[in-house]
Amino acid sequence: MSVFEIFFCQAKTNYTTQSPEPYKKPKQMPLTQRIKECATIDRDDPYDDEAERQALRKFLKICPEFQEFWAGYFGKIPHTKIEDDPLGLCKVDLGLMCKTYFHIYGLIEVDIFHSWEFGFPSNYKYFHVLERKLKYFLPSDYNSETLRQGKPGKPYITCTFNRYRNQMACTTKENIVRCLHKYGVQEIYMPKIQEYDRVIRCPLDENIHWFGIQWLFRFWHGAENIWNYMTT
Repeated sequence: MSVFEIFFCQAKTNYTTQSPEPYKKPKQMPLTQRIKECATIDRDDPYDDEAERQALRKFLKICPEFQEFWAGYFGKIPHTKIEDDPLGLCKVDLGLMCKTYFHIYGLIEVDIFHSWEFGFPSNYKYFHVLERKLKYFLPSDYNSETLRQGKPGKPYITCTFNRYRNQMACTTKENIVRCLHKYGVQEIYMPKIQEYDRVIRCPLDENIHWFGIQWLFRFWHGAENIWNYMTT
């Protein structure tokens, strides 16, 4: 008798001689684990957003419209660089920083929206910002002293890329705060993680800025020269 047959007979005997066990509801995966699994659609490490960080750098080099938006919001600051994790790991993704000494001029968050391929999905009417991101520009351990002194705090933008990272939507902390005061924090159901999360919902109005680089590659050198001029 094969090992498989022995196993089958034992299973059959156990089934006929033992009373059935009461039904046990399957354990639900913890929320953090569900978020991690959702984040690993196209990567092994759910915290690895290197592709989105590089996509932002590419937009800064070859997208004149984004360069113009960037300069208008952060200012034309010489001798700067884009640095990873300016506040430490697993906090804000990127910082606009001085090249010669430690000084942060602005903060940049990046993420990816896999359901957005070419055109932005018509059933999505809002740009979502997670409530837990507010601490980076509202009073908190990160900036309370700055705000207490009456200073505005560091400029902050959050950028979402489409699946192919050749389109981007972004908004600023000023718009996020405006929407927070107007609409508050809302709990919405996230189908992919099968859980509710707390977000600020920003309408897709003139305060959401859209950029694309699909047709810009032939202008690479000209746009890159503009960026080099802005940062040197």
